[in-house]
Amino acid sequence: MASKTDLKRFNLQLPAALKRRIERAAERRGRSVAAVVRSALEHYLRREEDLLFVAELRETYGAVRAEDLELVEALDAVGRVFR
Repeated sequence: MASKTDLKRFNLQLPAALKRRIERAAERRGRSVAAVVRSALEHYLRREEDLLFVAELRETYGAVRAEDLELVEALDAVGRVFR
């Protein structure tokens, strides 16, 4: 986690049901709501970056055979397991 001096605050409006789910997840994990939200956002952004990488790979290397792309995606999935 970043140091407290590296953290920036902002307000986030959430539906009540989503906020309750986050609060329950935080309680189950013994973490703060902020830590759960940070973790969820990091996970989401990593997934988005992975999808962007694969899309750029497909665009740049359009001539690559489908099975080669499947191998890249499989290796990417394995890499996420070990992060």
